[in-house]
Amino acid sequence: MEAIRAGKILEPYGWLNSLFGVANDNVFKINEHDPIESVKRANVLRVLTYLSWKNAVNDCKIIHTELLQEKQKREQKRRK
Repeated sequence: MEAIRAGKILEPYGWLNSLFGVANDNVFKINEHDPIESVKRANVLRVLTYLSWKNAVNDCKIIHTELLQEKQKREQKRRK
């Protein structure tokens, strides 16, 4: 729970935010360690690959939303 709160507070601060975000997702959780320590111990390439994938998914969602909004605007113009 602290990782969630800290991640939101530190959002504008770059790599540390990414660390907290990945820890919050519990993708690399090791039972003996807390989420942050688990991410620190994870393979850096795997963590960066995960972050890249997560950002790509977010970018696709944004583009999809923008396309839907444009379609709705066009349909509203046609109705007028």
